[in-house]
Amino acid sequence: MANSWLRLWHDMPNDPKWRTIARASGQPIPTVIAVYVHMLVEASANATERGRTQPNAENLASALDVQEAEIVAVLSAMEGRVVESGRLTGWTHRQPEKEDGSADRARAWREKQKALATPPNDNERDRTPANTDKDKEEKKHKTPKAPLSTLVVPDWIPVEPWNAWLEVRKAKRAANTEHALDLAIRKLDKMRGEGQSPAAVLDQSTLRSWTGLFPVKSECGAAPAVATPKQPSSYELAAQAQREERRAAMREAGIQ
Repeated sequence: MANSWLRLWHDMPNDPKWRTIARASGQPIPTVIAVYVHMLVEASANATERGRTQPNAENLASALDVQEAEIVAVLSAMEGRVVESGRLTGWTHRQPEKEDGSADRARAWREKQKALATPPNDNERDRTPANTDKDKEEKKHKTPKAPLSTLVVPDWIPVEPWNAWLEVRKAKRAANTEHALDLAIRKLDKMRGEGQSPAAVLDQSTLRSWTGLFPVKSECGAAPAVATPKQPSSYELAAQAQREERRAAMREAGIQ
């Protein structure tokens, strides 16, 4: 038989309807549940219309070893509660024709197996071992990738002025290649040895939107002069000499 199975829902044993039917029929709850299970099986096996049942009270009484009157009382109490006009209520959504979707799963499995057995298309054939030598030749002529940058900015170069100058170069569309920046670092190091401040050199190029690095210059264009000690004037020298003479006289007189 095609439909040899039927479903039971999880809360079926504890359904409050059994207590209601038991109270209405005056029969114990186990008897009510047993009668309903027999009705489920009969409805599932109905060859004309699944879900329809016409239980025989005498046969049910014999099967459950109870009095026929007790079965009749239970069946009467079930009418309008779990049975309507000989058909179990809720049968359609609890006992669907496609019970577990096994047919759909089997069909999907067959389609998958058929797809796996399909011969490779033209693109896949191009990747077969017959073209291995061709692939190797193509790889041989491919342009090698540029190595990752290994440029290291020395600690003596301040980060903020350096990054600000790089932004100027980027805005001017000057390529910040590793070689170009390495030359810039060497130039900064040389100017640092000549007494130039790397931060001042970078700030000057940033301020003037220069893509290169140059010694720091003043506003008039000349290099800043190195600070030298101020020489005292003749008046200051004379005053200092007078102060020394007074101190010497006071020491000779014993005045501290």
